[in-house]
Amino acid sequence: MLNWIKVFIIGAINALIYFGYYVSILLFYISCILFVYIVIQGIRYRFLNYRANKLQKLGRYDGAIPIAQQSVKLAQQISGKTYYAKSQNALEAMLNILGKLYRITEKLLLFGKKNNRTAIAVAINNLAELYRLNGQYNKAEPLFKQAIEIDKIALPETYPDLAHKINNLALLYSAQGRYKEAELLFKEALEIYKIALPENNPYLAHPLGGIAYLYRTQKQYNEAEALLKQALEIKKIALPKNHPSLATTLNNIALLYESQGRFNEAEILYKQAAEIYKTALLESHPDFASTISNQGKLYKSQRRYNEAEILYRQAIEIDKIALPKNHPDLAIHLKYLAELLVATDRPKEALKLMLKSNKIEDMTIRRIFASSSDSDRITCIQQRVVPYLGGLLSLVYQYLPHSQAAKQAALNLVLKRKALTATALAAQNQAVFSDRYPQLQEIFRQWREKCKELLAFSYEVPPPEKREAHKQQLAQLQIECNELERQLAREVPEIAMQEQMGDRREVASELPEGGKLLEFVRFDVFDFQNDSWQEARYLAFVLDRGKPSEVEMIDLGEAESIDRLIYTYRNSVIELPLPQKMMWNRNSTKKKAKHYVYDFQPGKQLREAVFDKLRDKLAGCSHLVIAPDGDLNLVPFQILPGDDETKLQDKYNISYVSVGRELLRRRIKTKGTANEPLIIADPNFDWPQNDLSIAQPESNMAVSGLNVSQMFGTLASVRFERVKATADFALTIGQQLGVKPFLQNEATGDRLLKKPLAHPYFWGAWVCQGE
Repeated sequence: MLNWIKVFIIGAINALIYFGYYVSILLFYISCILFVYIVIQGIRYRFLNYRANKLQKLGRYDGAIPIAQQSVKLAQQISGKTYYAKSQNALEAMLNILGKLYRITEKLLLFGKKNNRTAIAVAINNLAELYRLNGQYNKAEPLFKQAIEIDKIALPETYPDLAHKINNLALLYSAQGRYKEAELLFKEALEIYKIALPENNPYLAHPLGGIAYLYRTQKQYNEAEALLKQALEIKKIALPKNHPSLATTLNNIALLYESQGRFNEAEILYKQAAEIYKTALLESHPDFASTISNQGKLYKSQRRYNEAEILYRQAIEIDKIALPKNHPDLAIHLKYLAELLVATDRPKEALKLMLKSNKIEDMTIRRIFASSSDSDRITCIQQRVVPYLGGLLSLVYQYLPHSQAAKQAALNLVLKRKALTATALAAQNQAVFSDRYPQLQEIFRQWREKCKELLAFSYEVPPPEKREAHKQQLAQLQIECNELERQLAREVPEIAMQEQMGDRREVASELPEGGKLLEFVRFDVFDFQNDSWQEARYLAFVLDRGKPSEVEMIDLGEAESIDRLIYTYRNSVIELPLPQKMMWNRNSTKKKAKHYVYDFQPGKQLREAVFDKLRDKLAGCSHLVIAPDGDLNLVPFQILPGDDETKLQDKYNISYVSVGRELLRRRIKTKGTANEPLIIADPNFDWPQNDLSIAQPESNMAVSGLNVSQMFGTLASVRFERVKATADFALTIGQQLGVKPFLQNEATGDRLLKKPLAHPYFWGAWVCQGE
């Protein structure tokens, strides 16, 4: 019996030993699996970074952004404690059996845990860089700062990775025009590189090039040249002689030389850059096309037209092969070639190319506007809308003033591009991002995402074997985007105006009976011979109701002289309360009435400079629809004096629009629920601000900091007499709309700020003499 007990005990001990052994083995396998999982996730993270960087180099920024976002999310997951805790527990359980293996594995885990913060910083930096390249500066800046803060905690202060991120933030500030901040950061990055890296490391060239760009924008050419040459020498030592980065610096130096008039030196560098690109990237690469296009611009400025034309046409052919048909680079190169054709007396051929270029720009601008911030849209207007519109108007005004086809094309473009002013954009933006249409928020979201995707695909450069598939996918995205826009157009007038893209034919059909459109436009004149912008001018287009094929274009003259007349005229009517311009009827026994006596001459001079040039085009017209531009927006045309002491309003019914296309708004039928009408009239101009018996309006941050005296100028000391007719008018409108108007002390400005308004209207009257 005792022997059996011994056998049992020994067996039990052996079983426990074997059981413990197998349990340890099991725990070991579990720890290995977890460790392998972490390694796989790390490999996936690096692969995502690689893909994002690859797309970034191809300029496909919107396509790279979602991949970079995945990279950030994955890095944050890996940096969590879950995987490390599980692995640590498993390893501790088998420490007695696999001690040496544990210590090795633990070191690997601790190494990963120590460096996971920098992995997050790298992923965040890459995402921020994509946002910067895509012009989404508001999203990029906080991410750059977050990555820099992580590196400052996790890395030594002179670590190169920290300098990379500081340099990227400097590039962002430079693109935003925040040059002082950018320069400080470029210099900070440069100092870190100098301490951490050998003197010929190519990273040193990055902040040098950034500082050089800042100097070039400030026309500090000598300083810029010195830095660019230093960057070039570093790259020559550190990089292969045919590296594309070397060509980029050569191209930048050539641009600097060209801006200084050093054409021979610039030509040599352009040729060197082109040769490097040709070798490293092939002759069908878009970067090569851009370089030879820059070289073509140099030749054009030297009047070497034949050589320039060859390079322009070569660049365009490359674009057609390597880029989607509506790529912005193609629009730029078509525009360059058109300018050359004008300079060589081929304006009709140039007009065709400009129209093709502007058609591409129409699509690009709309996509940018649908997926960008307000500041980015303003930049787009400055960089794209203004020069493209000015170029075509300059062509038609100078070379094709008698061509009906050219005038029709010019008016069509004006009707499109004038609709992209800040006011029109603000109206659309408010509709999209406000709560005015809550039932459409999901559609708005889908539409914005589709527009972003479509923009990304438009910039993509697919390889030859994928061009057909890319073309089909682009077409499908366009269909989906258009369908969402149509859904919005049925509900939101602001979007419909942009989607409809009406031209002169549709506008002419919407003019009132006996009406004509006066479409004014202020534009800078481009000198095609000297590649320079000249003083701005005003043009006026006249469009008759139902006659879209009979467009008249009138040159009104230099904008500066007309703006000066406008300033003088406004002073003559605005400053009426001044003693020399006001008389009181002191003999009247009634309440004193104001008799205004002012100099009619400034008004007559302005009328002669602007309106009289249009009179022969207004025969048979009884209703003028005026779309002013520039300082003409400040002119009340209806009270311009005539020769016989009449005013224009005595002869014409005058109405105003910001652009002729606004007439198409009446076509739009909406199904959306409108806000309750708001009517404000007959305010109490004598309301005592300190009268506690009257409810004071709530303070509003939008207006609390405004200087009223600066806003209203001479009106600050003027007493406003009550015009009771405004109250009667408001009551009548209120009865029709079924709402109570806010009058007198209830007519306060804060009511306007509390409710979004689509179109505020103001009613005023002008009396020259009498009560």
